[in-house]
Amino acid sequence: MEFYKYHGAGNDFILMKSIGDYTMSEVAKTLCHRRFGVGADGFMVPEASEIADIKMVYYNSDGSYATMCGNGIRCFSKFVYEEAYVDQTSFSVETGDGIKDVVLTLEGDEVVSVTVKMSDGGHVIDRHHFDMAEVQYEGMYLHLGVPHLVVPVEHISEKEITTYGPLMEKASVFPKGTNVNFARVVSRDQIHVDTWERGAGYTYACGTGCCATVYSLHQAGMLEGKVRVFVKGGELVIEVLPDQSVMMTGPAIKICKGVFLSTISDGNVL
Repeated sequence: MEFYKYHGAGNDFILMKSIGDYTMSEVAKTLCHRRFGVGADGFMVPEASEIADIKMVYYNSDGSYATMCGNGIRCFSKFVYEEAYVDQTSFSVETGDGIKDVVLTLEGDEVVSVTVKMSDGGHVIDRHHFDMAEVQYEGMYLHLGVPHLVVPVEHISEKEITTYGPLMEKASVFPKGTNVNFARVVSRDQIHVDTWERGAGYTYACGTGCCATVYSLHQAGMLEGKVRVFVKGGELVIEVLPDQSVMMTGPAIKICKGVFLSTISDGNVL
C-alpha cells in the first residue's frame, strides 16, 4: 500500500489515495503507530465531493474519526494539488466541519504555505474552572472545527501538559472529550500554544487549537486580530477578521512517500 507522509509545523500525517477493503480506523491505527507502523498524528484520504472541489476524510492516530484538522487540511491541500486531484491554487474542501476555502502560495512549482478560512466566527465560549491537585486552571471552551479548551498560563512545562492535559481532556463536563490548549501570551500579536490533542496526545502543533486560542483570547480583549502563534514545531499566523471569521496560514511539508509492507490490523499490536 503506497503512502505519503507530510507535516505542518511538526504535526505529522499519513495520506493514501485508497485503502482497499480496510476501514479507515484500521489503517489509521496501524500506520500511525510510532513503533509498529510509519508513525503519525493522523491519517487522511481524499474523496470526491458533491458540494466542494474535493473531500477530506480524517482519522486520529487512535483510530477515531475527527471532523476537522487545521494542520491536516494544509497538508491535505498540498497533497491533492501535487497529485492533480485539483488543478487550481484556490479551491474548496469538504470536511466534517463544513466546506473550507483554501488558497495555496507557490514558489515556482512548490507549495510553500497554505491559507485556510477556518470558520465564519460567532462561536459560543463557555468558561470552566479546574481544581487540580497542585494547581488551578481557568479555561475557555468553544467548538472551532473540533472541541477546544483554551487555558491561559504564565508558564507551562511538558510534564504539566502531559499530566493535566489528559485530565481536562476527559473531564466529566466534556462527555465527548476535548482538545486542551495551554496558551502563553507574549504580546498582543504573539503567543505560544502547547496542545494536548484528543485522540493523539501531546502534539507539536494543532491548527484548530491555534485558531480557537487566538479567537477566544481576541474576544477576551487580550490579542489583536492578527497573531503569530509559536508552537513546538514551528509557527502559524492566525487572523480574526472584522466579521469574526478566522483565517489560518502555515507551512505544509512533504516528508516522504513509500510502500507499507506490514499487515493492516485493528491496531492492537502490543
